[in-house]
Amino acid sequence: MNDLSGKELFVGDIVMSSVINEDGICENHGLSAVVSDRWETWSGGIHKEKEGVVEHFVMGIKSIEFMGKDSKNWIVKKLKDWSECLEGEHWIEYGFSYRKD
Repeated sequence: MNDLSGKELFVGDIVMSSVINEDGICENHGLSAVVSDRWETWSGGIHKEKEGVVEHFVMGIKSIEFMGKDSKNWIVKKLKDWSECLEGEHWIEYGFSYRKD
């Protein structure tokens, strides 16, 4: 996946998702992160690696194809590369944090 500027997106990147409305006005929908569905989690704290193909997506807009023909004007802009994030950095408002497993 690539963002609006053509920058390649990786798991852990922090992005802004936006949409261009019918009047051509850009409406920002907030910060999010690029994630994958590599791990399945269960109540009780069990983590299990998923079998099959791992999908990568922007948290909160998984089912939306952005930057494509059928995107309905959704765009994603990379704000911070995963490599610039510090271990322990916690974005409480957006539901993600960085830690080594």
